[in-house]
Amino acid sequence: MKILPALILFAFPVAIPGCDEKSAPEYSGFEHIPAQGIPLGWEFEFNPLAEDSVTLLSGTHDVAVAIRYTNRCKARDVIINVEEISLLHDNPDSLTVTIPLFDKYGEPVGKGNFGIYEVTDTIRRGMRVPEGYTISLSSPLPDSVTSGINAIGVIVF
Repeated sequence: MKILPALILFAFPVAIPGCDEKSAPEYSGFEHIPAQGIPLGWEFEFNPLAEDSVTLLSGTHDVAVAIRYTNRCKARDVIINVEEISLLHDNPDSLTVTIPLFDKYGEPVGKGNFGIYEVTDTIRRGMRVPEGYTISLSSPLPDSVTSGINAIGVIVF
């Protein structure tokens, strides 16, 4: 009788559901932020096509803004101004996103280990990346509020 459960286990393998994983990024670029926070008047530009224009110009992609931060960050959320420029558009597309870093209980909403977290906000889904595509990120927040943010970046899936 003691052998039967082991036989059943091996005769009927158990399916363990996997985690939903995003596909590997086609591009990711990050800018380091000084310990005192995001400098006033800062602006970072990311040019995904400089890495691999053939892959990025074919098919559709999702574009996300990513924030890496510590649990000592003073900001509960971060306001990011996004400007997208390309050779196909005379006027840049711009939008403002507010990315939460902590929930209402003060717990980090990002994923991570050892007190360092990353949170992303998808700004485009199913986009065809145009020639000359550049993303510019800036923020109106003072450095006193953003100390504890380690890096800001763009990921294209």
